[in-house]
Amino acid sequence: MIDTDGSTDGVYSIENNTVTLRFGEGSGTPVYTGTISGSEMTGTATNGKKTWNFSLVKR
Repeated sequence: MIDTDGSTDGVYSIENNTVTLRFGEGSGTPVYTGTISGSEMTGTATNGKKTWNFSLVKR
């Protein structure tokens, strides 16, 4: 993942059309969980303190 803090290694898992992305290690690291439908992935993410919605579109 690349964001305003720089680059962070991560891992992912896929089960059916649900994808989970985990970045970094330890508490407070972001975890994104979403569903893929066509060229879009939508879901929720958390860092242990806050939860937010996200959406991605494949170009």
